[in-house]
Amino acid sequence: MNYKLLMVSATLLAGSTHVQAATAVYNDVDGSKRIHMQVWKHTLSSTKSSQTARLTIPHDWVVVGGGVDLKINNSALITASYPDIETQQSWIVSTTASENSAAHELTAYAIGIKLIKQ
Repeated sequence: MNYKLLMVSATLLAGSTHVQAATAVYNDVDGSKRIHMQVWKHTLSSTKSSQTARLTIPHDWVVVGGGVDLKINNSALITASYPDIETQQSWIVSTTASENSAAHELTAYAIGIKLIKQ
């Protein structure tokens, strides 16, 4: 896929997202005691055929990964899962389903790290 086309698509999709508060579900510090890693999640339920969630992590963290988990009644597709490259503070996920099977629940995850000053 053309990288420039991908960036334009991501920008258009990001403009239609909902900013969501995230809940921390896991944290750890590496063996050197200098790198702190944390995982946040947010669950979004809706009867809409398309859903988008943006998980924004605290300002002193950098998002390094993320993902999405679907809980569905019929069929739904994951259509996006990517970082906000401009802020490096959010992970964005989107799903879509047909109008006949629109009700679905997505759980979005963001993984962040920060350096611990010693």
